[in-house]
Amino acid sequence: MVNIRGEEDGPILKPPPKIKGGKKPKDAGRRFERQIASKYGGQRVVGSGAFGPVDPALVGDVRIPVGHLKLLAEAKKRAPKINMRGEKSITLSVDMLDKIEREARIGGEVDILIFGVKGRTTEWAVIQWDKLYAMLQDYERQIDALSI
Repeated sequence: MVNIRGEEDGPILKPPPKIKGGKKPKDAGRRFERQIASKYGGQRVVGSGAFGPVDPALVGDVRIPVGHLKLLAEAKKRAPKINMRGEKSITLSVDMLDKIEREARIGGEVDILIFGVKGRTTEWAVIQWDKLYAMLQDYERQIDALSI
C-alpha cells in the first residue's frame, strides 16, 4: 500500500507490551520495606524473596519487635486501580496472606501484612482477628495488673 507521500507502507506494528516488574518496582518495594523498618524499629530481611525457600531465617520482609511480641511483616505498596464501580481499590491476595502466616509460624512470630497506597503516607495492617483480639486482651491484663 502507498501512503500519501507516495512511499510504500510497511506492516502496522503493535507497540511492545509494558513489562511489569523489573528494577524500578523492586527498588520501590525495598524502599517501602526500609521505610517500615525504620519507622517501627524493625529490621528489613535482606534477600527474603530470593532465599526464603532455602533459609527459614530469610522469610518475610520486615521483623518488628513490639514488647514481648515478634512480628513478621510482609510489606507491600500498591497503586490504586479503578474498579467497575469507579472506586479506587487495591488487591491483596489470599496467597500472600497464607504465605506470611506459614512463614511466621515457622519462627514463632505473629504474621502481619502492612500495606501502603501510592500517593498516601498512611500505612494499614491486615492481621487475623483472633491474633489481634488475643493481643488486646493481653494488653488489657497488663494494664489491670499495673492498676492493682
